[in-house]
Amino acid sequence: MTPDGNRREAAGHPACSFQFSDLATDIIKMLDKLFILGTGVLAEECFALASHAGIHVAAFIENMDRAKSGTRRCDRPILWVDDMPQRAKCICALSTSTRSRFIDQVSDRAEFVNLVHPSSIVLPGSTLGRGAIISAGVIVASNTAIGDFVFVNRAARLGHHTQIGKFATIQPGANIAGLINIGESTLVGMGSIIIERLTIGRESIIAAGAVVICDVPDNVMVAGNPAVVKKTGIVPR
Repeated sequence: MTPDGNRREAAGHPACSFQFSDLATDIIKMLDKLFILGTGVLAEECFALASHAGIHVAAFIENMDRAKSGTRRCDRPILWVDDMPQRAKCICALSTSTRSRFIDQVSDRAEFVNLVHPSSIVLPGSTLGRGAIISAGVIVASNTAIGDFVFVNRAARLGHHTQIGKFATIQPGANIAGLINIGESTLVGMGSIIIERLTIGRESIIAAGAVVICDVPDNVMVAGNPAVVKKTGIVPR
């Protein structure tokens, strides 16, 4: 992802000479000062990811509890949202629904960038949307498109030619096969498995450990092996 918000192709170098470290190094150089939207435990996790990658975190940004302004987290200041610098380079460390609201609130002032941990692998032909976060130990196969503001958590696996809709969350250890289409704001739970060539609807939840062998509609929760619909009318958290 470039600073102007354009999509960043992981295969920025010829396939024969591509090294993931080139992508990670470019991102680290770009993020001289990173601001993290949010002050909860996920913000701490993103702080740890950035710090381990050699990226300096300048501050956390709060938009709900003004009493937190002026305090510190992880030895960094917490700023009220109105005090965030213009054109600050940001990532958003919040759950799905609050993530989208906070991003909308600061969209005229923030430059959303990618955070990709150097231990992860993004193969040639894959792209990262604006503000996407790739945690430690993730493998993204070739020709996969990760949408804006997607969070891919530790050790997840994304198969080739897969599409991940914006604001989706992929939890630790999830294994998503190739040629999958995952809808906007969907949560794929820890350790779940999705077999190839399926469509997963928007704003749905794949429960932890679920084994998905057929398409999943919008706004449902599926669980079990094989996964079946357990709840309908799901609203993103």
